[in-house]
Amino acid sequence: MFKRFILISSLFLLATLSVGCSKNSNQESLGGNLKIAATIFPLYDLTRQIGGEKVDVKLVTEPGASPHTFEATPSLVKDLEGVKVIFSIGHLVDNWAADLVLDKNKIELFVVDQGIDLKEFNEEDENNKHEAEEEDGENHEHSDVDPHYWLAPDNAVQIATNIYKKLSEEDPENKDYYKNNLDDFVQRIEYKNIEWQNKVDDIENKEIVVFHDAWGYFADYFGFNIVASFEPFPGKEPTPSYLIDLQADINEHNIKAIFVEPQLSKSSLETLAKDLGVKIGVMDPLGGVSGRQTYVELIDYNINTLSEVLY
Repeated sequence: MFKRFILISSLFLLATLSVGCSKNSNQESLGGNLKIAATIFPLYDLTRQIGGEKVDVKLVTEPGASPHTFEATPSLVKDLEGVKVIFSIGHLVDNWAADLVLDKNKIELFVVDQGIDLKEFNEEDENNKHEAEEEDGENHEHSDVDPHYWLAPDNAVQIATNIYKKLSEEDPENKDYYKNNLDDFVQRIEYKNIEWQNKVDDIENKEIVVFHDAWGYFADYFGFNIVASFEPFPGKEPTPSYLIDLQADINEHNIKAIFVEPQLSKSSLETLAKDLGVKIGVMDPLGGVSGRQTYVELIDYNINTLSEVLY
């Protein structure tokens, strides 16, 4: 009987070890960390700021690419294997992300706009877009809601809060860790905001022309007035009548510079800028390249660009 007891005990021990090894093996194969994807670089950075060493983050659109012209490919779906959630801006900026969320891969698409005061494009912008559509005979898909809300630092704090809540929902064991990272990020934004506002206060003429209408939230937050945008739609050259109105606005408001974006071609703008005698500055809504590898660095860059070009 004693031998039988030893045999049963040994079998139980082996079974327990087997289960434990299997569990550890599964954890290793999954990489241990929560896996998240983000459609654009600012979301990617905010996610890694909050997730820290507990989250593996994949950026869907590579730095230098525009989400407006990005197309999802079948191979990308495979690259997202193991990802639990895709963080998205929504409102047609990254609507292609819906193609990456299939029932079989069990990925959740999470739009990060909760608690954001979403703004509509102003009426003049909308009228200009409709006129451009009528003139070129094409119907361009666009939203009445301005989706570029991440470019206002207060909205970035809200987005980071939304990310914290979602990460905590997916990984409740590390909720306190994520909260500490969120608090650090908020403090960093509050500290930098003093510097940003001081630089903006030194700029006398805060009227600007931008390449496309990505800067409404940024302008409202920092007190700039966007007189006009060069392109009625991202990647779509303006029509002749649109350019006539644009030139009139530039002259009327004594515009010093037109601000282009590194993700979109500026070749069609260079001739106009030369003819009107205005400078070309580069503002970046996305970042992810050298000198703009965090959200804070991205805002730093844009504030410094405005300060240098408009001084």
